[in-house]
Amino acid sequence: MDDAYRYFYPDHGPNFRPEVPDFFTVLSTYADIAREGLPQGFPDRGLLTDLKFAITRILSDRSKTAVTGLAMPHSVVDEIIQRGSVVVTSNWDLLIEKAAQLRSVPVRLSGPPSDSSLVVLKLHGSVDWTLKNDCTKTVGQANYSSLDNLMFSPRSRPHSLTGRSVVRAHALEFWTRTYQIVKGSTADPYMLTMARGKSDRIAPLMPIWTDAYRALSSASEVHVIGYSMPPDDVEIRTLLRAGHERGMGNPKVIVRNPSPEVHVRLRTQVTRDIESDYQPVPPIG
Repeated sequence: MDDAYRYFYPDHGPNFRPEVPDFFTVLSTYADIAREGLPQGFPDRGLLTDLKFAITRILSDRSKTAVTGLAMPHSVVDEIIQRGSVVVTSNWDLLIEKAAQLRSVPVRLSGPPSDSSLVVLKLHGSVDWTLKNDCTKTVGQANYSSLDNLMFSPRSRPHSLTGRSVVRAHALEFWTRTYQIVKGSTADPYMLTMARGKSDRIAPLMPIWTDAYRALSSASEVHVIGYSMPPDDVEIRTLLRAGHERGMGNPKVIVRNPSPEVHVRLRTQVTRDIESDYQPVPPIG
């Protein structure tokens, strides 16, 4: 990491740490333009992938201890994990899917709202997702599932994949071995990092973004929980605004976040008509 700081920030100085979005933007851009190799460039072209695996390991290790808490009654989790609801999230972890599994609520990872299942739309990918071209095991139902499959069901829809298809490894089914499953299933986890201007990398996920747009525009209530509207997430800010404007029913927007600045950003960038709740989400467990 220090070598990367020194290479990309020549005036970095002792103990320098760049802003996270800026660092990932620079690193992602360099990975794109250096795909064929730049003579005498930054030598570690795999650093971005290594960081994604490191993040996966941290999230996996911390999630193991959350299972007991996820199974217990929780005012916010119980409200979210419902058949017929849609969760639109930028998180990479598997906690929502695990909470649904513990409550016997089936999950779809794409598609329109469904009265029979919870729809979870992960706009930035997931620790257990990968592109078919990055799969390191035999591609088939034994090792991967397409995102339109119904989770927690013994029957799956036909497995049809192209080279740019996004698939999920079966990490959730082996909860205590999430990192090992991911590490053995992909050469590069499909996780959009905190980079400004992610539009090119979003391309394989555009069907999910379209699903999110349609869900937001048809919702009767939109709850924004914990999301801080960071400046680098221009795409999500635009999605929220466009979905709200397309909606015909003037949905009720409830923002739950202890930071007043977040409420100001939602009023400025999405809609002035929001209901503010400054309570933090209670701890799980």
